[in-house]
Amino acid sequence: EQASALPMRREIKPPSPYVELSVRNVSLKSKVCAETVSPVWDDTFSFLVKNPHEETLEMIVIDNGHGILGTMSVPLRDLLNAEGLTMDHWFRLKQSGTDSQVLMRLQLRILSSQHLVPEEDALNVASATLPSKSHPNYADQDLRHRTGYTDGAAGTQESPLGQIHLTIYVLEDEKKLVVVVHACRKLKLPSKEVPDTYVSLILQPDKYRATKKKTAVKKKSANPEFQEKFEWDMPLEEVKKRQLEISIKNGISSFMSRDRDVIGKVYIDLSQADLLNGLNQWFELKEEKGNI
Repeated sequence: EQASALPMRREIKPPSPYVELSVRNVSLKSKVCAETVSPVWDDTFSFLVKNPHEETLEMIVIDNGHGILGTMSVPLRDLLNAEGLTMDHWFRLKQSGTDSQVLMRLQLRILSSQHLVPEEDALNVASATLPSKSHPNYADQDLRHRTGYTDGAAGTQESPLGQIHLTIYVLEDEKKLVVVVHACRKLKLPSKEVPDTYVSLILQPDKYRATKKKTAVKKKSANPEFQEKFEWDMPLEEVKKRQLEISIKNGISSFMSRDRDVIGKVYIDLSQADLLNGLNQWFELKEEKGNI
């Protein structure tokens, strides 16, 4: 997997790009390629797919520590009509340069295992052979699995409560706000017992809490990895009227006070964020309400 003709950072400096791939609420990341507009990642990922007729693979190309270089979506139903259930192709990026492209090979495979339900398939996103950029056809590939790369970039100052790594952007054409919860680190422990942590998200104001979403619970970790993606169908004009409230919570409930279950919070004023270029950074956790 590689990309070509990515946009320069502020038109003068090459970016340090990596790729984030998502299916449903599962997100995986590639390694970072330093200072290049033509990165070669050679990374391979696998996702479990329950319904290829309805699910979509989404890609974000991110300049490490800066902003989004481009996005792309592939409806998985397209694989059902491809020869060998495989696509090997150059894909054009949206919200990117005029000639920005990504080379990617996709293959859908039927899994056979006593541990998996019969209707589940595996989507493999793998290092591709290198056809010409104008080649319209598809080829086969082998299944390899590699876990996602975790960005270790730190914020400017560490909070005593810990930090959370988020990617936030708007798909303007699709009228969607997308938030990826990557991980937390150095969470303050409420007691000697390591908490079962999860992340709660809500777009304020929201009187009836209709926009509330949450991650799965991660057991016994002060540095939990989530890699979960959340979407809200909402145009940019509406998103700009909202504040994203993030709460990191202890999944072990306290009967004394619900407030004690909150490890830390982040409030992000979306009216002040560059959502078309996107945010990708570690945010400091706070005890009380404050803007970032």
